[in-house]
Amino acid sequence: MPEVSGDSDQDLRKFTLSGDVYTVYARCSGKGTVQLVDRVNGSEPNSFSCDGVRTVGHVFTDAKRQALKVRVTDGNPNWTIAVVSGEHAA
Repeated sequence: MPEVSGDSDQDLRKFTLSGDVYTVYARCSGKGTVQLVDRVNGSEPNSFSCDGVRTVGHVFTDAKRQALKVRVTDGNPNWTIAVVSGEHAA
């Protein structure tokens, strides 16, 4: 999934894995809280800090279509997220 940026809630484009893991690169600046939410499975949201430091996470799941949402729960931060199929280094 190509890099996406915003400053409010946004449904990310659905994507299908080529394996059983994907890597999320996220960055947020400004004040507020940003979460990455699985729109299908309803699992616990993953939060990342809005201090300009890049956050990298590896998500292991079944090789099926994924649907994620960025949720801004406080403030007005600017965020950028990219998702890459496979496990990649920080």
